[in-house]
Amino acid sequence: MPNKLSDVKMRKTLTEHKSVIAVLGKIAREKNMSLMDLMREGIRNEIRRYAENERAREAVLNVLKDFEPVPENEWSSPAELAKFKRKQRCFDRLILDLKLKTPDNIEKDNSAVPSSAEIRVLEFEEYHA
Repeated sequence: MPNKLSDVKMRKTLTEHKSVIAVLGKIAREKNMSLMDLMREGIRNEIRRYAENERAREAVLNVLKDFEPVPENEWSSPAELAKFKRKQRCFDRLILDLKLKTPDNIEKDNSAVPSSAEIRVLEFEEYHA
C-alpha cells in the first residue's frame, strides 16, 4: 500500500525548500544583506507580532528566561565581571529589539537599588579628606 498523504497534510519536498531559500537569497541580495540577516529579521518580526498581546509576551519572556545571563555570587576577576556585563547588555538589546520590555522595565529589573531610593554616601570624608 503506497504512503498516501491526506488532503490536509502537506509534505515539504527538498525542492520546495531549495526554491524558497533561492527566492530569499534574491531578496537578500536586492536589500544588500546576507541571507541569514534576512531570515533573522523575518524571525524577529514574527516574534514581535506574536508577542503583541500580554499573555504571549509573558510566554516569550518565560522561554527567554532560560537564556538570560546569571551573575556569579563572587567574581574571580574584573574580566569575568566585564564578560557578564557584556552578555547582559546583549540580552537586554534582544529584549528591546523584540519589544518585549521598555528600557525603564529593563533598568528596573537590572538595578540592585530601586530608582526611587534616596542616595546616601557613607564615610564621605574618608574618600575626600
